[in-house]
Amino acid sequence: MLRLFVLLTFSIATVYSLHSQTFVEEYNLKIYHAEDKIIFESYCDATDIYRKISSEFYIYNNDLQNALICALLCDNADLIEYFSKKLLERGAPVRYFEENYYEFEFFSSDSWETLQNSEIEYTFTPEIRGKIEEMVTRDQRDRSNPRERAMDDFKNLLILNEIVTKYGFPTEKDLGFDFLGESDRTEYNRWFRLIMIHLTKLQPWDFGEILPDLYLEGTISKHQFIHLYPNILFCDQSPITCIPAPATNFLMLDDILLSCNDELKKEIDLARSTFYLDSIESQLKKSIYRRNSTHPWLIGEGFSIFYYNEETGNLTERIEGFKSEGLVPVSY
Repeated sequence: MLRLFVLLTFSIATVYSLHSQTFVEEYNLKIYHAEDKIIFESYCDATDIYRKISSEFYIYNNDLQNALICALLCDNADLIEYFSKKLLERGAPVRYFEENYYEFEFFSSDSWETLQNSEIEYTFTPEIRGKIEEMVTRDQRDRSNPRERAMDDFKNLLILNEIVTKYGFPTEKDLGFDFLGESDRTEYNRWFRLIMIHLTKLQPWDFGEILPDLYLEGTISKHQFIHLYPNILFCDQSPITCIPAPATNFLMLDDILLSCNDELKKEIDLARSTFYLDSIESQLKKSIYRRNSTHPWLIGEGFSIFYYNEETGNLTERIEGFKSEGLVPVSY
């Protein structure tokens, strides 16, 4: 396989290394500050933090959704409208608000009626969206044939190179808002992540050279980076999640929650800190809050569910097996 990204790697790495760490360190610290306010139910304080973040940075989709929930719980009409408008500009349909926030009065008010009928200037890039749609169609063709699968991935690598050359590496701002509705879906970020899973597996060392810098500079979100991290390779690489595939820190077996043992947690937390990611303990607190809430928060992470066949091993046997991999039951 040709190293298509040799020159691309050099050009991106040269640019991003000039400012690496400046964006993500500031951004993540402020986001984690807001999330700490959320779990203590200081929603108005969190709303103010999110408002300040959104004036200084491009706020990622997940964080923008959390910001809207905070504004709704704080009953701050101005910021409800402010964050709602930002979501509309990214392509969030009216159905998104109706399905997720129907219990809040704002979304049955005259202000909401006026906002949704106003002229919205979309912030995503239709040309890049079109390329991603073309790529995911090719990506999802017959992947059972190794030869065809490799050829399709290589063609997508060429298209990605074209996109990067013309527009830069695709970002959330380019792709807009993902809506996973009951009857229809708009999921350009999820499609791009799926494509990138296969491309990073195709060229792990090449992407290992560019993805960390793209993340540190803020071109890709931490969720995208964490998801792709197990597929890339670079020198002195350490794991940043308890479980590599899927990249997660928490695994649910029936009603038992598993996470890293103390030794593994220490190693992973150290690696996470180099990428300005919160600790596993902090993640657990936010994930528990998210699980117990009736609102669609996107803090921490959802608990991945492990399905197993009881005929090949009961729950106790499964837990013992995971202990050998460094995972132990934790309280939640």
